[in-house]
Amino acid sequence: MKNKTRNQLIFLACIVLILILLFTPLGLTLLHEIGYSSGMQGLDITWNSVHYKDYWYDSAHWGPNPNYENNIASAHTFIEPLDFDPDDMNLARPNLCGSTSYVTVDRDVAPIPYGPWRIKTGEQWIWRQNTTHKWQEKQEIYKEFEIKRFKCDWMINLWLTGSDREAYPHVYKKYQEADVWLRIKPQTFCYFVDNPDQVFFAPALLQVADVTYLYGGEEDPSVASDWQIVPQGIGEKFYIFYNKGGTEPVNMEEKVLSYQGALLDPAIFRSEYWIRFHIIELAAKSAMNPFPPGTWWYAYPSYNFRVLVYVFVVGEWTVKLFTDEIKELEPHKTNFIDSFWELLGQWFNNILTSPWAWIILMVAFGFLAVVAIILLAIFAPGVLSAIGRTAERVVPAKKGAKT
Repeated sequence: MKNKTRNQLIFLACIVLILILLFTPLGLTLLHEIGYSSGMQGLDITWNSVHYKDYWYDSAHWGPNPNYENNIASAHTFIEPLDFDPDDMNLARPNLCGSTSYVTVDRDVAPIPYGPWRIKTGEQWIWRQNTTHKWQEKQEIYKEFEIKRFKCDWMINLWLTGSDREAYPHVYKKYQEADVWLRIKPQTFCYFVDNPDQVFFAPALLQVADVTYLYGGEEDPSVASDWQIVPQGIGEKFYIFYNKGGTEPVNMEEKVLSYQGALLDPAIFRSEYWIRFHIIELAAKSAMNPFPPGTWWYAYPSYNFRVLVYVFVVGEWTVKLFTDEIKELEPHKTNFIDSFWELLGQWFNNILTSPWAWIILMVAFGFLAVVAIILLAIFAPGVLSAIGRTAERVVPAKKGAKT
């Protein structure tokens, strides 16, 4: 009997715990806050298009290409993963494919600060007063800036795949002079604690930190010498462009840092940037077999890149100071918003400061108390009886104490 009662109590406790998670602000708040997906994502980089044979292929344009025998692309997927074939699925060029990881902020490396610095942009006269006097005093207006450079990591694969006929040893099977374009959208992954007027996010540098070359499923460094794409070697950079198809790359690191000690020009920051792989020549490695005649061996190449990414976060403040208030600048602190314990602390703070949160909490626990009594009456009536008998013994004892 005792075991049965204990099992009933365990079942009841599980039901109450589930109801607490479902109906209290803790459950609701955590589910909402955890949905913030860009807490660690420095940049959003996605496949966009391929420029080949003087034609722009993307998710809405796949031929016919008048510059390539009016071929229609048999594969034209530009969402993750990339899958592109400019012609028949089993003839001519093979499929050009790619996949990427998220660009994640390296929390083990502290951001490098540049600044802060102030530039005077104007002045105004302000009336000031105390209990006996009233006077005018000049107030100087400044723009204040600070840059922080965050280190991020990114992985990207680029490879060819296709049929044996697309690997036939012939020049017609090669990609030559093709550009694979990717779009970069900066992400709001951190914030300045003291609320600047504006915050700008921009890629500073994307540089190949490591690369693995493969033929088929085996590592083979000869891929690097057999074919030419840019970038492809360790230390080589992705060129950054303001526009897709651009011919003049932008050195964002140099451009942003050139404004140290000067008034920042917001026009250098954009809502999107572009990078590309430039394929000079890429195909399957293949050769004819002497026996049996009419056959050939082949292996498709694959690249696995680990890319070092630097992201600039730039804050801009408007500061108004009287002459006697001008002090040495202190760096601005930043914070991340992806910690579970910070979210939990935020929830407790909401409970302590919001009367509505208290009301919701009391209603929720009142509802749970009613549910608990109903469940006890159904599954453990003996427990209710024991509580009633205990109450009967305690109440008379209290009354006797008063007489």
